[in-house]
This record gives sequence, structure tokens and C-alpha cells, in this order.
Amino acid sequence: MVPAEIWAPPALSISAGSSAGERRSYKPQVAGSSPAPPTRHYLSIVPALLLCYALGTVGTALYCTADSIGAPGGGGQVARHELEALRELFPGGLVLGREQLTPHQYAGLDIPFLQDYFALGITQAVSFDLAHFYSGTFSETVKELRRREIPVTYTCPAHDRAASIREFQAWHGAYPFQHLSDPALWDRFSAGLRAASLVIVPSTYSADVLMREGVSQENLVVIPHGAMIPHPEVTGWTAPRSDQTFRVGYLGQTGPDKGLVYLIQAWGLAGIDGELVLAGRGTELLESLVRRYVPRGTVRLLGWLDDAGLSQFWGSIDVYCQPSVSESFGIEVLEAMGHGRPVIVTDGVGAKDLIKLSPESPGFVVPARSPVMLAETLSQARARLADKRDGDHYRADLAQRARAVAERHTWEKTKMVYQDVWRGLAKHAAG
Repeated sequence: MVPAEIWAPPALSISAGSSAGERRSYKPQVAGSSPAPPTRHYLSIVPALLLCYALGTVGTALYCTADSIGAPGGGGQVARHELEALRELFPGGLVLGREQLTPHQYAGLDIPFLQDYFALGITQAVSFDLAHFYSGTFSETVKELRRREIPVTYTCPAHDRAASIREFQAWHGAYPFQHLSDPALWDRFSAGLRAASLVIVPSTYSADVLMREGVSQENLVVIPHGAMIPHPEVTGWTAPRSDQTFRVGYLGQTGPDKGLVYLIQAWGLAGIDGELVLAGRGTELLESLVRRYVPRGTVRLLGWLDDAGLSQFWGSIDVYCQPSVSESFGIEVLEAMGHGRPVIVTDGVGAKDLIKLSPESPGFVVPARSPVMLAETLSQARARLADKRDGDHYRADLAQRARAVAERHTWEKTKMVYQDVWRGLAKHAAG
């Protein structure tokens, strides 16, 4: 098991049971100097945090997640930015991520409740001013913290379980995640959400899902995920494309509830003279689906992309499509807007809020699991963008509207919303 991470004020000297008995001293930042990154200590878990209290550290928080913090992909990036926001607000705290909650002897097991077991053992002797959880299940830990009257927030990227199970069974057979399909296990899995002081969701879609699961509306707050928005000069979103091939792109995972089969079907039905570009780990394995549903037209399967490949992907497409049957948000939709690309999403995608609730409305929402409607929307987008009279103006207008929405949802702005919520909760708990 990787030791837990502790952060503390930069003036604090700490020596606490590390394997080498190491002592680390940290100096306050000098006025006018460049901002220093948060101090990080890899020490024994509870003694180090208790030492923070002994030395007078105030304002201590817990960040706990089932994800690998900072890993590529949506979960890792959400965890990274949530933790940054918490560190900026609280001078000291404890971090528990997947690596800290998965002892090496259990690394090959997929038992989500194990992480809750270890988190409970690590935190039960420590008090916090606030605890925040992201993804996974930490029901017993949350209930114990609430028993001790510690405020708890929990970010839950909830999706529709029934829809996901239905899609998996339709395309892959038996559903393998018993903790989501078995009523008793699901009740235990989700109990922490009902026990938390406040549940943060990235979309109204996720809020509706959790209300159906028994979470009180009064305990829900919607905070859309953020994204890293590139500078316009980097993306070239205002420049006309030299390559006139019409391209529709998708970036992400390939699970059954991602709806890729419906996008591939729609592309075959539309018969558009252009390219459908599918990127992300696993997309390189979709050739059989393409052969089945696309008798004519071009589909490129790129698989996983590095940073250079991602830059090329965003620069090459005209429209981004998120065809998911059930998706709590879809950060790629926001990234597409940041690159000035119009988007097509289904009503099963949480990021539809960015289209339906934004005055700019930089895209289109179609019914999930409807390749016919999706094909019609793709064809209409192609026709408008190719119109010789106003196609270029239409493209530029959509790009400006997409950028305007994305710039309201940068990670820096999203972190400030989190901090406002945490301040209010901490103030309420203090009486």
C-alpha cells in the first residue's frame, strides 16, 4: 500500500515515523516570489496527521477517492482538481486515493467495498473539519464521520444503472458488476450518498438519477465538471480548415452504455461523404461493428492518443458527438467546445446542460439509442457547414458560441464553486 499523503502549512516542520526517520523543514513563501506547489509529505498515516494538530495546525480536511488522482481520463482529472481546490481552502489534510487504499496483496481483486474498509480504519482515530469523497463506495466511512458530526461532501458522477445494465446485456450478455445490479449490495454501495451532508453532481441528469435512488433534493448541488481550455492560437479554432473533408469525432471509452454502436449505425444510415473518427482506448477494436453497419463511408479507429495525437484529433474534426445512453457528464463535450467545435449529444449525456441551459446553445441534443435521429442531425450539420453561401459564417458563429460556454467552465472557475460550497458547509457546521 502506498503511504497516505499529508499536506500542511509551508512553515510547519514535521518528523513523524517515516521509514527513514526523515525530518523535513519548510520555509514560508517570500513575498513576491513565485507560488510554491502545495507541500507534500509521504509519512505514516495517523501519527503524521495527529502531529499537525499537536503543532497547532488548524483547518484539516480529508480527501478520499477510489480513483488514481491525476490519472488520464475523466475520473483522475476530476480528482486532481477537486484536491487542488480543497488544498487551497484548508491548510492541512489527508489524501487517500486508489493507491493508498489498495494494498498490493489485494491489487488483483475487484471488490469496491475493500477500499471503504481500509479508509474506515485509517480515518477512525482522526478528526477533520470537513471530509470530501469522490467516486467509489465509502458508505461505512461516511456514516462513521457523520456519527462524529464531521461535515461530509460526496461527488457522485451518477448514471442510470438500469440503462447501463440494459445496454450491457443487449450487446455483451450477463452484467458483471454485481454490486450495481444486486439490490442488497447496491443499497450498501450507495448508503454513503444518502448519509452525506451534501452530494455534488456534475449535471441535472445525475441529480435526477440520485433522487430516484433516494437522495434528498435538499442534499444535492449541481457543479458541472471543468476542463482545461486551450488558448485559441493553440487550437486554431478561428482559422479556416485547409482540408475540406467533413469529419465527426468521438473521444472516450467504449463501454456498451457509451452508445458507440448507435453512432456507427447512424453514420452508416447517413451515408455522408466524410470520415467518422473514433478515438480512445478500445476504439481500435471496433472494426467488426464498423463492417456490420457502415456499408459505405469512412471510419477511422485511432485507439489511445498521446498529447500530440489529441491535438491532431481536435484540429481535424468539424463536429464532436457524444452518443452515450447514460453519462453523468462527458468532459470531452466541454473540451470539444473549448476547441471551438459544435457538439451533438444525446439526452442521456449530462453535458446536455451546457447546450440546453446556455443562451449560446452551441450544439444539438438528440434522443439516446436513436440512430435515425442522430443520422438526420449529422446530415443537417454537414449540409449547413458545407453551404457555400453562409457555411463559413455558420462555422465561425458555432465556434464562438462553443468557446463562450467552455470559458465559463474552466477548472479554475469550477474549483471556486467547490470552495464556496465547502465554506458554506463548514460555516454552518461551526454554528
